[in-house]
Amino acid sequence: MTCREKLKIEYPEHVNDTYEGGCFGCPNDYGYHTHACDSRRLSCEHCWDRVIPGTEKLKGETEMKKTKQDLLDEIKNLKEQIERIENKSKYDKGAMEIKALFDSYVDVGFSEERAFELVLTSMNSAMK
Repeated sequence: MTCREKLKIEYPEHVNDTYEGGCFGCPNDYGYHTHACDSRRLSCEHCWDRVIPGTEKLKGETEMKKTKQDLLDEIKNLKEQIERIENKSKYDKGAMEIKALFDSYVDVGFSEERAFELVLTSMNSAMK
């Protein structure tokens, strides 16, 4: 993994063509390299495109394509899905309670039509 790739994952807002070398600061500032900066001899772009020691790709390894922002967006979407499911389960619980009330009317001898009317009456009076 290059310094530029790691910076894009960790600080996507620091990767921009307006910065010298396309990235904000120096790889040393982020601890990606520990060598002395020699901007007279090397361009910033050269340093940002260096491979970070210990991160060389192994044979068959795929590169990480998701940035920090991509992951945060996925987490947000998952939280929204969980909230929708939890809200739906609240409705399911309410429907089960109404069904239990209906069944109790039928169990004591009311016809299904009359049990339905009684459930509706109960619900309407509860909403007032």
